[in-house]
Amino acid sequence: MKRIMWFVLIVLVVGISFFAKKLFVGYEAPSVKTTNKKVVELLIATGRFTAHRNSNIGFEVAGVLVERLVEEGDTVKLGQVVARLNNQEILAQVASAEVAVVLATHELERAMRPTLLEDLERLRAAADAAKVNTKQALLEVTRAEKLGEFGNEADRDLANTKLEQARLVERQRNAELALALRVPLKEEKALAEAQLSNAKANLAHVQVLASKRELRAPFDGLVIKQFTEIGVSVPIGTPVFRIAETSNPEILVDTDEGNLGRLKRGQLATVTAQGFPGFSFKAVLDRIGPNIDNQRGVVPLMLIPNEVPQWVLFDMTVDVCIETARFENAITLPPTAVVEKAGKVWVVIEENGVAKFKYIKILGHGRDGLALEGIESQVSVAIFASGIVEGTKLRLVEKP
Repeated sequence: MKRIMWFVLIVLVVGISFFAKKLFVGYEAPSVKTTNKKVVELLIATGRFTAHRNSNIGFEVAGVLVERLVEEGDTVKLGQVVARLNNQEILAQVASAEVAVVLATHELERAMRPTLLEDLERLRAAADAAKVNTKQALLEVTRAEKLGEFGNEADRDLANTKLEQARLVERQRNAELALALRVPLKEEKALAEAQLSNAKANLAHVQVLASKRELRAPFDGLVIKQFTEIGVSVPIGTPVFRIAETSNPEILVDTDEGNLGRLKRGQLATVTAQGFPGFSFKAVLDRIGPNIDNQRGVVPLMLIPNEVPQWVLFDMTVDVCIETARFENAITLPPTAVVEKAGKVWVVIEENGVAKFKYIKILGHGRDGLALEGIESQVSVAIFASGIVEGTKLRLVEKP
């Protein structure tokens, strides 16, 4: 029982001593002094390095894949052939269309070209010879009739047949000569031109189909995925490769919409990746938004790298530090020395042994402290001061 009484007595004495000290001496609070130094405000976010465009490419015609000219990881140029199909039906159509164009061209040339002089002479000679042959056959029949040389009707029929054959040949040769001497008709020329135009149009059509046997890169890029093996039948539109555009890479990150007031286009950023400690590259904030994800309360940001190191890969996770503000010679304090309550910001200073609130404005948040406005340099300020009441006796003890 006596031990308990002594314990209670000791507690009372200690308590009375503590409150007496506060009443007559006041609080003793550790303190720091405001200093001048550079403060860089950073917004840190995690995102990914990606291509401006990712495209799955496939054939516009069906066939069997017989050539795959690139592999994953290869770079390609705009228009470069990356794969081919085997389609014999289309190739046969091209060959047939080419023959049709040649024939139509010759027909148009014949319809437009006047007969050459040597051809006319040849045709005249043939017509004259046919005329002579006909005359000779007629003389032989006439002479034989007069002299009674036909022994029977069969001999007469044979002679008359030769005469009719000679007359038929003469008519054919005269017709050929007349055709050569005739000026080509406009209708014949127009028909030949139309036939040639149709043949060329058909050839162009089947050549386009044939060209679709070749799959070409839609832009300069990097092959990041292949989907189909050689020898496989490929339907129309089935992806064969995925190609990422390399000319305009982007960095996409999300940040809390509360940071919008700190962001603006053109701000510089430093980009790092966990897999490559000690390495970094620079980027510029190019796009904010354009929308906000209401479900998560974040806004998308897009940054453009100034240059892309070789160690960076598409779809790599990266950390981005955006410099949102810079103060070269700011008045600074650690966050523990600043009190923020009910929309007001102040520090606690000692004035004539009494705690006094000095209201200030925070200009920026840096890694090494806050940039402040409304207080001078080398002023002692209490730290961990949120519990100090203004007007209370106070003695600041400089933090070692």
